[in-house]
Amino acid sequence: MTEVGSIRREPFRQHRPPAVLVGLAIVLLSVAAGCTDSVTPAPPRQLHAGQSETVNFCGDETADIAVPQHLAGRAPAVIYVHGGGWFEGDPTTGGYLITEIGPALLAEGFVVAAITYRLGDTAPWPAQIQDVACAVRYLRTYARELHVDAHEIGAWGHSAGGHLVSLLGVAPTQWDDGTYPRESSALQAVTSLSGPTDLNTLQKESVASPVKDSFIRLLQPPPADLTAALAAASPVTYVDPGDPPFLLVAGDEDQFVYAEQATEFANVLQANGVPHTLILVTGAGHDLNQAGQDPSPAAITADVVAFFASTLHLPSVAPTGS
Repeated sequence: MTEVGSIRREPFRQHRPPAVLVGLAIVLLSVAAGCTDSVTPAPPRQLHAGQSETVNFCGDETADIAVPQHLAGRAPAVIYVHGGGWFEGDPTTGGYLITEIGPALLAEGFVVAAITYRLGDTAPWPAQIQDVACAVRYLRTYARELHVDAHEIGAWGHSAGGHLVSLLGVAPTQWDDGTYPRESSALQAVTSLSGPTDLNTLQKESVASPVKDSFIRLLQPPPADLTAALAAASPVTYVDPGDPPFLLVAGDEDQFVYAEQATEFANVLQANGVPHTLILVTGAGHDLNQAGQDPSPAAITADVVAFFASTLHLPSVAPTGS
């Protein structure tokens, strides 16, 4: 194990479930949940440097999109996906994980989009991941209006949002709902903060995880084979060598999504040669915002911004006044 401050990069090993079992579960989930309406909202207005707009995508879902103050052509975009156990939350939830990271990315020169997705009380799985995938395709469809470089799109998410961005990062072709069909849902970089990665192992010492129970509630009607259904919705299932770089951040005192979820996922990424960084935050719980934790919230914000700056291509911007 190599340890630099509180950043640990560790090799791990994980076995993937049989492909036939996973494929069967995907079919069952798709049939059970159905697809979102493929009604295409009106195009967004043309945004200019420093402007922001709330737009509709995929029916009634919304995205708060902000364009950086200084532009040198189209900019890479980063999408924020909120947590809340797949049943709660909105783009304003997450504390500094949105209120600090979002503005920091914007100041660095990224287009930033904070999105909604259908919640579990109104839509069963896979509606949630379909909406996140649709948001990526929306940005590509209207890249000119939004100043987005369609080849450079990343995402960060917390908790359930971390699960969703990780799943889309490793399985971008699984969740097409028919909206914006000419565009890809693929991400070029992913940051998961306290995100579940293996829904079958979301437990510790034989105590069921409330996060796992929350996801099981999404599976309506209940699947005949729960293990296969959970595997089909787990990021660890789909990893292969072509996946984008990942930044994984987990608190070692998280009692909702144990840090082992991040280390298990690092295992799979390592085995497949996928670039990744694992940050285990000492003294941090699920929100990664405990007094005295190491690294601090400010340092985590800087790490996230640095990760996207190193994995997505930022165009050079002339200094102000030049």
